[in-house]
Amino acid sequence: MDIGQFVRSVLLHPARCIQPATMGRLHAELRASVHARDVPLFVRRSGTAGPESKRAVTLDDAPTGRSIVFTDNSPAVWLYHIGLGLLPGPGPATIRTLLRERRLPMAHRLQPAERERALEWPLLRAACGVYPQLWTAGWKVSHILPCSARVHDRSQAFLAQLATSDRVAYLCMRTLRNASPFNLFLSPKPTQYIGLLDGQPATRNDLGEDQRIIDWVVHVLHDERLAGDREVQRAFRSYLLEAGGIEVPAPSDLSRAAVSLALKPVVRGTLPSRLPASGDSSGPRVFQVNQNNTTETSAGILCAPDDRRAGHGLLRSLRPGDILFHYNSKERRTHAVSVVEPMNESDVRLDPWRPLERIRTRGACFLAYSGRHLTQDQPSERTEFLLAFSRTCRTGMVLPNAFPGQQIYLKEMVGIEGPHREVLEALGRAFVDDDAVD
Repeated sequence: MDIGQFVRSVLLHPARCIQPATMGRLHAELRASVHARDVPLFVRRSGTAGPESKRAVTLDDAPTGRSIVFTDNSPAVWLYHIGLGLLPGPGPATIRTLLRERRLPMAHRLQPAERERALEWPLLRAACGVYPQLWTAGWKVSHILPCSARVHDRSQAFLAQLATSDRVAYLCMRTLRNASPFNLFLSPKPTQYIGLLDGQPATRNDLGEDQRIIDWVVHVLHDERLAGDREVQRAFRSYLLEAGGIEVPAPSDLSRAAVSLALKPVVRGTLPSRLPASGDSSGPRVFQVNQNNTTETSAGILCAPDDRRAGHGLLRSLRPGDILFHYNSKERRTHAVSVVEPMNESDVRLDPWRPLERIRTRGACFLAYSGRHLTQDQPSERTEFLLAFSRTCRTGMVLPNAFPGQQIYLKEMVGIEGPHREVLEALGRAFVDDDAVD
């Protein structure tokens, strides 16, 4: 599709764009917080790695008398989840309070060399409670104005001049660039998608980094998404001038490139080379899994009691590349489709619950362990569980129950027809032929 349509219907779709009132409120709260002298400012990490890394470390900046903490994209990811309502807000605590008390996430996870030092700030996975849902769904948080130095950043001269004339204002702008919702939008993860503009790879092979996409995001956000709230629209325009010295691009200055987007292989070496057929034991199989706890789906986790009745025991038989339709019986719809992944005990999705209690048995795609359900806060009477991973391919679907009247946790689907078949055919084209995915 053309680049304008792609930005409107995909990147800035209402389901993936923070509502104007929420966007304005979060920006105003963050802006007021960073100008308060009693809170640390957070800027993208210093660039060093290994034992010398300063990520999630708070330092004193003598020229300004302010504290600075170096971070990755964690504050932006956390704030975007809150803006979309995927995580509860901080409640009575304001962003200023969270910064002052060092309760805002500043790193996704620490590398082995970084773990030797004390943790000053919470990690993103602990703040989210689960593996970030946007990442599992195939999205990354991108920035309109880069929050770290980039060669292609047209506002670098403006930022450099600000650093010389007013260091406090410079550091405040770096913080706002990092996490303000006025500076954020979602784009497809380049690790999961191939994105092309007029048949050529986007900047850094990442659509969210390409200036042509960014210009359209600014234009559509200002002229369309924020048009119904003039106050927020003015605040957004003021932010662009204050933080980068740029204005909303005119339609005549926007690219007319065509965007192509294709899924990358989900499980290498186990791609569905053809659609699964009934009774075929060699290719990928298709199952429906009943997950009323949608947090499991968004986290890419299947967690079930180790009970061989009611389909739970089938979880032990899953193979890499098997396809799952996720059905929610409370909402009465199949809302997502995913592909089973090999079991990897070092997967970061398990980090919030490490160490797992006693692991009893292992399989190609499952773990049997003793403990509690991983994504439910309330303890269960059950203490023996099975765990598997799946990678989400599509969400937001509305498909019927493949097994009406049945409440089975996991059941194989055979003789698939209708809307489920259409989804499988679309997935098959994306995996095998690299057709565009809408």
